Formats: sequence, structure tokens, C-alpha cells
Amino acid sequence: MKPMILLALFFVLQMIGAPFSFGQRDKDAQKSAREANRAYKDKDYYTAIIAACDAFQGSLNKKGLKDMGQVLADSYRLYLPGTLDRVKRHESERSGSYSGKASVEEARYVVQAYEKMIDIQQAVKMLSPGVLSDAGIQAVDLGDYGEMLERARHWYDVFAGQYAKECYENGQAELAKGTKGGALRAYHLFAEAKQVDKNFKDISDEIRQAHQSAQYRIAYVEFGTKFTMPVTSFFSSNGLSVSSSAAEFVAKNPYPNFVAIVRHEETFDLWLNAGNVQAIHDFCVAKGFDGVVFGSYEIPSGSSVNLPVDKKEIEKEVVVGETRTKGSDGKEVVQQQKQKVKGVLHSYVREHRGDVTGQVFFYDAVQGKYVLNRFVVKGETFHRESWERGTGDLRVFSEREQKRFREKDPAPTPPGDMQIGAISNFGSRVYVKFLETLPSLYE
Repeated sequence: MKPMILLALFFVLQMIGAPFSFGQRDKDAQKSAREANRAYKDKDYYTAIIAACDAFQGSLNKKGLKDMGQVLADSYRLYLPGTLDRVKRHESERSGSYSGKASVEEARYVVQAYEKMIDIQQAVKMLSPGVLSDAGIQAVDLGDYGEMLERARHWYDVFAGQYAKECYENGQAELAKGTKGGALRAYHLFAEAKQVDKNFKDISDEIRQAHQSAQYRIAYVEFGTKFTMPVTSFFSSNGLSVSSSAAEFVAKNPYPNFVAIVRHEETFDLWLNAGNVQAIHDFCVAKGFDGVVFGSYEIPSGSSVNLPVDKKEIEKEVVVGETRTKGSDGKEVVQQQKQKVKGVLHSYVREHRGDVTGQVFFYDAVQGKYVLNRFVVKGETFHRESWERGTGDLRVFSEREQKRFREKDPAPTPPGDMQIGAISNFGSRVYVKFLETLPSLYE
């Protein structure tokens, strides 16, 4: 008796659940119909076909059925013939010929085209004969496209392997130049080789060597101990934790390498020895009372360095702590403890003669956006006071100005003029006192 009761209960639950199942399926169909219409308007006919086929699996009203039928017919007509023509043209012209990266990209397109056509065939097979007839669709045998897909994958592997080999050899030649620019180009070429051919031999050592050679060694200097922000919150250096925005910047730019984090009292004596400094750092980034000071120690031919350009004593009252109490009215009262802190601000820069055009592209970790600055200095000796006097054009652009600037004149990407990146964390503003590109090193 008990098994019979359980069986009856099972059938009752099935009957109760069925309407909910159909209701969900209808909602899914309507969602797919909206996606199909949106994709059709965007001329994404592949997505429109797949979504329209999904929509037919639910219950649509008369108008919905008509609309989906039209979307399906038009998308099928607009997508399939053009795709097949391009694929056939590629296969007839290929004949085993290879023409560099263009061959790899075309072979990739053919593979993706066959994969999409198989997806379409599988989706179309789920439609009723009436829907297929109304849309003018004839489902073809899956076996043909499956065989073509395997052949297309074979040719992609052949072309990708050949192109990856070229990238690797060109990368080795660039790395052998012994310049930062060559190392940076080698880094991108090695990465390209691994990207196009996943089965390419292990070149992790070469990538690591190019990455390290392309880096600009940067020393970050903290002024004082109480009033500076924790360096681990926004800079990357040998295992230190970083914020996500700073980590993203460092990941995208292989050349900043923060090799040293030192207190000002530990490093000023070292700075006075140009030989030691040049051996350790390419650049120094120092956070002081009035922002970030950038200096370059790498000395190309024809240039000279003055060490130091600027040195001054600074005294500032800073907040070193606070206490929180509740007043008689129940509101929180914050009392700050302050003390005067002395510091020495050095500004080390490279001196240039003649016209210099700089291009700067750095990331503001506070505001979470990239900022592009450009400047031109004619016949000037670079030092901090020149920026304070307004010489050149170095400032933070507003978001609207950045957008307009990018549209008119997009920032160059390597290979090209070297761009030095810096991460700043000073509240709502970005402070830059000196930032210079090094086109002479990018040869």
C-alpha cells in the first residue's frame, strides 16, 4: 500500500511542477527572442541565428513566431553565403602558401567560421520542418563541415608554427642588440610566438630574460617614516603586495621594475655617488611633501648629469595619530596628534641640450584611470623649477580632455618612443614634477 501512495504522490508532484517548467521555458524563449532581435540589429548574424533557434524551443505568440522566422531567414541568408565564399576563396588561394601573420589570421578565421557553421547546423536541427521551410533553410550533413574543420585546424597549426618560429628568431635578434628597446620588442615577439602557437617549445627563459632586460630599474624613496603612505598599497617590488589597479598597470608594462625601497636617511649619501647610483638604478622616484620627483641616471652619449640639481631642507607639521572620543551630545570627536618633521628633498635629473619632445603615459592608482601627458621643452635644462615656472606643457588632463586627446592623437605603443610609467597615490590629484621619455634608449 505504501509504494502505491508514493507513486501517486510522485505523479501529483509532476503535474504540479509541469506548468512551472513550461513557464520558465516560455520566459527563456522570450529572452532568446530579444537577444536575436538585438544581434540582428547589430549585424551579428551568427548570434541572431543561434538565439532565434533557441526562441523557437518555447512558446511565442503569433507575432513573435513571425518576427523570429524573419530574423532567422534574413540572418541565415546574410551570414552563410558570405562566410562560405570567404572560406572557399581562402582555401582555393592558399595552396599551402604562407605570407606571415596574415596567413595565421586568415587560417584562424576559417577555423572559427567552420566552428560557427557547425553550431548553426546543430541549432537548426532542433527546428520543425515547417519553420525550416518558411525560413528557406536546408540543413546539411554535419559530417562535411566536421571534416573541413579538421583540415582548417591542420592548416592553422602549420601556419601558426611557422609564424611562431619567425617571431622567436626575430626576438632573439632584437635581444642580441643589447638595448632596452630591443629587449622590449623581443619580449613582445616571444609573447606573440606563444600566443599563436600553444604547442611552441618552452621559451620561458627567453621571455624572462627579455622582460628583465627591458625593465627600467626604479628606486622608490620614502621621505620620513610617519607621514608617508604604506608603499605596499600601491607599488610593486620583489614580492610586495599591491592594489589591483597598480598590479594591472605593472602587468601591462614590463619595463617598470621597483628594485629598491629605501628611507631617505639611508639613501641620500648613496645618491651623492653617481657611480653607485648609476649601477643600481635607471630612475629614482621620491615621494616628498610636494609630490613625486623623477630623476634619471642613465647617461647616453652627448648628455650630462648634475647631481644634485636641487637640495633643500623641508619642515612640515604632519598628523602622526588621532584619538576618537564621544562628546556630551553623543557625537564622535576626533583629535589629531601632530608633530613637526624635517626632511631633505633632492631632485636629480638629466640635463639635455637642444629640443626634447616627451611622451608620458602613467596610471593613477587612486582614480583608477590612465592619464596621458605630453610635453615639449626647447633648449631647456630639465630641473624641477622649470616645471614650477610653467616651462613646457606637463599637466594632468581632465577625463573629457583625455578622451578628446586620445581620439585626435592616440598614445603610441611600443615599438615607438619609450613611455615611462609611474603609479601615484596622493588622494584625488596626481602630482608629477619630472617625467621624461627616453627615445635615445629605444633604438
